[in-house]
Amino acid sequence: MESLLSASQIRLRQEARSLAESLLREGAEGRDRSAAFPSEEIRALARRGYLGMTGDPSHGGQGWDRLAASLVLIELARGCASTALVVGFHALVVCEAISRSASSALKSRHLPSLIRGESLGALAMSDPSALGAPPDPATAWTEGDRLILRGSRESVPGATAADLFLVYAQVGSEQDGGDAGVPRTRRETTGVGASSAADASPRRRALLLVPRGTPGLRIGPGSPPFGVRAAGVADVRFDECVVPSDQELAPPGEPRAVSGPILADADLVVASQAVGIAEEAFEKAVVRTKERDASGAHVGSRQSIQWKLADMQVLLDAARLFCLRAAIAADRGEAGYAREAAQAKCFAGRAAARIADEAVQVFGSAGAIADGGIERHWRDAKTTELNPTSREAALLSMARSLLGGGS
Repeated sequence: MESLLSASQIRLRQEARSLAESLLREGAEGRDRSAAFPSEEIRALARRGYLGMTGDPSHGGQGWDRLAASLVLIELARGCASTALVVGFHALVVCEAISRSASSALKSRHLPSLIRGESLGALAMSDPSALGAPPDPATAWTEGDRLILRGSRESVPGATAADLFLVYAQVGSEQDGGDAGVPRTRRETTGVGASSAADASPRRRALLLVPRGTPGLRIGPGSPPFGVRAAGVADVRFDECVVPSDQELAPPGEPRAVSGPILADADLVVASQAVGIAEEAFEKAVVRTKERDASGAHVGSRQSIQWKLADMQVLLDAARLFCLRAAIAADRGEAGYAREAAQAKCFAGRAAARIADEAVQVFGSAGAIADGGIERHWRDAKTTELNPTSREAALLSMARSLLGGGS
């Protein structure tokens, strides 16, 4: 893999690895047990520029490419998967969306504080309980110079501490505000079998920035998930949330054009997180095989364990390459980036879950102990198959791309 990287990318990866070791790894177990959000750790990362990894230097960002950012996220995830997820969504999704689509005024209003870590961004886009479904937008309608937003997003990473939410919404006009404010079924929302009344009222898809403290915004409660427990996951509700029209981020467009770049960046974040989790679980399994069991034999002397390690190594290397390919596609501006990112997310998530599962097997009964460390990687790995949408949703998107001949 080294031959694919530049000297600066290798240096950034090494720096991130050292930082993850000194800043994140030691307290990761405790944060997981108590579901404590890593506020101090994120502030420390912000001081080193990690919250503006790919940001424009004119706003204080580092200007790194996606490949460098992916390498950094992999290392952060090795230290703490929860922290990597929050930082990744903040830097590569929220900040990138603002940089890509916002007006100059919105960029000046939000980007400097986000990049400095004075405010934290979170993605409130889809409902992970909607197995196999595409992103389901919240409902909004115009009312004068403001938007009225209604809906809910479940299990939003970073929600407990976020200062700014990036929301995917379907916007109607002021004239049909009463109807637009009523949540519709998923069948209607996705446009399959929608009623003629809904068709008669034009709607558009958009991205909105909703600051914490906005009237009608409700955060929580939400039980910590079984994985990434320190990621500040909570439900977010928009109870006729009043959002100024100038907080609309993306220009009107087709649903895929609005949501596609966001999902692609989020998929790259989760793919990178999955690779980091898998690397950590694999390395712990390798260390375990060099220890002796109760009979006095090395754990790794058994052929069944050797097979497991070889299989884990193949999966890990393939996941890394999928992730790097997606990041390179993004840096080159390739039209197939969204597909590459979805493939990376699907494969790396599944590989991480398999590697972590096999690592538990290598540890034997000790792998099931909550304070042993390895079971945390198993739980964290499974969440990568659900964020930002389910694996089935990503597979459906890829299949449609193949059948339709698009990217």
